[in-house]
Amino acid sequence: HDVNNVAGGIRWDVRVLREELASNGVLECVQEVLERIERQTGVIISSGDRIRHDLSSEPDFAEFDLSGLIPGIVARSQVSMPVRVTIDVEPDLRIESDARMLEQIVRHLIDNARQVLEASTNHHQRRLIKIIARQDFDGVTIQVIDNGPGIEQGRIPGLFMPKSSTKKNGLGLGLFIAKSFASRLHGTIQCDSKIGEGTTFTVALPKRATTPETLELLHR
Repeated sequence: HDVNNVAGGIRWDVRVLREELASNGVLECVQEVLERIERQTGVIISSGDRIRHDLSSEPDFAEFDLSGLIPGIVARSQVSMPVRVTIDVEPDLRIESDARMLEQIVRHLIDNARQVLEASTNHHQRRLIKIIARQDFDGVTIQVIDNGPGIEQGRIPGLFMPKSSTKKNGLGLGLFIAKSFASRLHGTIQCDSKIGEGTTFTVALPKRATTPETLELLHR
């Protein structure tokens, strides 16, 4: 809601600025920039509305293969050189969950790792994101690992709170949204990090979240 308010305010300011520039005869010089700002704020507002809807809706559980889903998520993520992504997913790793919500979780974690690595000042280091997915007893774990600068231990407990960010200028919503989706899927996210070595986010989900037996075990 706060993000939508900010984006809506920017959109309004752009419209006011356009009228002011038009009256002074200089609108043509900055027209393209203003249109780009309006498009971007429109995307932010649409994304905020979609996330708010997803967070308030019930998960749509269905069975699918993670070994097919995760490469597609990586392909749709905005990861480019100098950051590289490697994928290590157990073959035929099937899970009963909400694919849309799970994609949001993984994409937020990938985006977080990408932005941290892009901001790294160590230009001699190979910037790498590893995605590992495995069956773990009656569940599934998905790890998103980066070799960035790491996070101080004292900051880790608050990472999943709103407005807490791993980036200098981050909004602090990505990890909060990821944890919210994980909770709706009866799962968890934890963070392990070492300064100078990197950070690992581990998502743990039940393989059969819709079965009464699994839900009973989860809530004991």
